[in-house]
Amino acid sequence: MGIYINTANSLPVISAIEERGLLGRVQLVATDLFPEIGPLIESRVILATLHQRPFTQGKMAFETLVRYLVDQSNPSTRTRLAPHVVLRSKLPLFANQLKIEASPKS
Repeated sequence: MGIYINTANSLPVISAIEERGLLGRVQLVATDLFPEIGPLIESRVILATLHQRPFTQGKMAFETLVRYLVDQSNPSTRTRLAPHVVLRSKLPLFANQLKIEASPKS
C-alpha cells in the first residue's frame, strides 16, 4: 500500500501514520524538499519526494519578465518545468538545498 502526500506539510501526515502503527508498512511519497524531509528519506520512512524546484520556477519567471521588458518578446503561453524525483540514492545531490549532511550510499 502507498500514499502520496500532495502537500508540503507532510510531517503531520507522517505523524498520523506513525500513531496508527503503519509506518514502515505503507510506502510514502511526499511533495517538496525541506530540511526535515532529508532524514526521513535517508531512514526510508519516505520512499521519495517530488521536488517542485521553486528556485528554478522563480528564475524562469524572472528571465521571462526581463526578456519581455528588454526585448519586447512575448512569453509563451505555457512554460513547463518537470519536478525532480528525489530518492535516497539521489539525496546527496540535493544536500545543499536541504542544508543537511547526507550520508553516502551504503
